[in-house]
Amino acid sequence: MKTLKYGYLGEDEAQNIFLKNYLKQVSTSEIVFEIDEGFPIEASNKSQVLKLFKEAIQTGIALYQ
Repeated sequence: MKTLKYGYLGEDEAQNIFLKNYLKQVSTSEIVFEIDEGFPIEASNKSQVLKLFKEAIQTGIALYQ
């Protein structure tokens, strides 16, 4: 089994919950998704998400390869 760890950058907790539940549904016996609850970049609205998106991608690649 392979675990794919990811960080979350979104507008609110509802989106985070949706993503966690969606990824549980698409997980298989070979691939499991695991959220990093301590992802260092956070946003609370759409403009912050857009502003921080590039940084979040770079951080995610550095942390999770």
